[in-house]
Amino acid sequence: MRKKIFSHAVIILLTVILFGCAGQASLTSAKTVKDGTKLLYGKISRMQLFFDYPDWQVEYENYMPDPEILRKLQETDYDEIIVFLGTWCPDSQREIPRFFRILDQSGKYDKEKIKIWAVDRSKKLADNLTDTYDIFFVPTIIFFKRDRELGRIIEQPEISIEGDMQQILSGSE
Repeated sequence: MRKKIFSHAVIILLTVILFGCAGQASLTSAKTVKDGTKLLYGKISRMQLFFDYPDWQVEYENYMPDPEILRKLQETDYDEIIVFLGTWCPDSQREIPRFFRILDQSGKYDKEKIKIWAVDRSKKLADNLTDTYDIFFVPTIIFFKRDRELGRIIEQPEISIEGDMQQILSGSE
């Protein structure tokens, strides 16, 4: 009798653990619905972005940055990068995965130094941060060193995203 009760308890415990873990794995990141469209809003992480929008990961994997510019980027530095993007925006969908690919391949990715903000279609955040940084278009990537803004990439790069990054960051020396 005791053996039967023990085996039932083990089965119940394993079932609870398995379903608990399965429930955890199926959770998605919090989204805000604006204008009938689901989108990320507020401060987000790169992991959250790629989890919720797997097509962005595909763009990341398909992008091949210029190896010569990557070598030049290895010699540059920054203190902080602030990224404003819209998950609904085609320019953000194209440029932000490429931006992360470049940071990774140049060895310049430091999640502690990069802040990512997802905005709604009006390019606003609840705390008026977009007004503070004069954000009118997305994506906008702002580079800082020694508490000074070095430059921005707004919507589409002038040269290429890695070329613009190298130009901005090499001007900081």
